[in-house]
Amino acid sequence: MTPRPPLGRPRRGRIAVVVLALAGIVLAGVTSAVRSGPAFYSARAGETADQAAARRFLTKVVALKDVGNRPGSWGLALTEAECNAWLANDLPRNHGALLPHGLAEPRVRLVDGAIDVAARLTDTRALPAWLVRVLRPVVAVRLEVRLSGLDRAECRITAARAGMIPLPPGPMLHVLAGRLRNHGFACETPRVDGHTILVVTLPSGEPGNPAVRVTALSIGSGELLVAGTTAER
Repeated sequence: MTPRPPLGRPRRGRIAVVVLALAGIVLAGVTSAVRSGPAFYSARAGETADQAAARRFLTKVVALKDVGNRPGSWGLALTEAECNAWLANDLPRNHGALLPHGLAEPRVRLVDGAIDVAARLTDTRALPAWLVRVLRPVVAVRLEVRLSGLDRAECRITAARAGMIPLPPGPMLHVLAGRLRNHGFACETPRVDGHTILVVTLPSGEPGNPAVRVTALSIGSGELLVAGTTAER
């Protein structure tokens, strides 16, 4: 049997070109999969902050903090535009500590019964810092929120992704619970039907103050509504 002649330089060169091309295709696919964010985020992340909408958001939230001093019924309506204007304008300037470490440029979309939240990942222990800066991955979460009883809200993450790569929702809910506890909310993270959920007990007033009750919570297309009552002193 005649021995096969060794590969010549031209053939080795062609193989190297093919390998490099395949590696480039794989890298491009991974980059696209990680960087790809939801369409609403791509549209809103590049928008110029609406100063008037950001001020409306602040005015409404400040008024909500004062409901404990006004017995009777109260309500709050926030639009998606107002929320995103505040996130783009006031949050990075004055309340950056509210964001979890490693996240930036958050934006939201309000849909029926849920809030879509997306943000740019700027730091992670799973990837080298330089790679994070190059890829600029987008993390997106869909959070369903509903009242499950008096002063109790139930939250479920029904979708979580880094680009097109699925993420486990359980750890995210535990992080959210920890941050809410730091702000005085009582939180539980039970397992229901094999999935972790977050149950938040809303504050009902401090001792000696009238009890503030949340009686309605509605998330519709582009708007969030909260209503409640404050008891007489």
